[in-house]
Amino acid sequence: MVTAKNQSEDIVKALDLGANDYLTKPVDFPVALARIATQLSHKRAQEALRESEERYALALEAPTDGLWDWNLLTHIMYFSPRWKSMLAITKAKSVTNWKNGLTGYMTRIENVSKTSSLPIKRD
Repeated sequence: MVTAKNQSEDIVKALDLGANDYLTKPVDFPVALARIATQLSHKRAQEALRESEERYALALEAPTDGLWDWNLLTHIMYFSPRWKSMLAITKAKSVTNWKNGLTGYMTRIENVSKTSSLPIKRD
C-alpha cells in the first residue's frame, strides 16, 4: 500500500485491514524494491509449505504404500522409506547412487518386474 498518510494509527489500521506492507510518499524506490523482494520470498515459502503439506497428507492416507514424489520444476525426487524398503533399497545403497532420479527409478522398476509374477505393461 502506498499513501501519504504516515501516522502510526493509519499504518496499524491499514495492516489490520489486510495490507501486506505500507509505504509512504514520497516513495523510496530501493526500500520499495526490498519490500517487494521480501513479499515474493514469503510467497515462495508459503508455496513450499503447501507442497510439503500435500505430500504429508498423501503419506497419511496411504501408510502401507510406498510413495515417491517428483517436482517437475526442480527435478527433485522424494522417496518414502516404505517405497525404498519395497524395492530393497538400504541406507548403504541409497537412491543417490542411482543414475539420477527417474532414470534410476525406471531401471529399478524394470529389474523388479523381471522377477515379479505380475505383468507390467511396456510401451
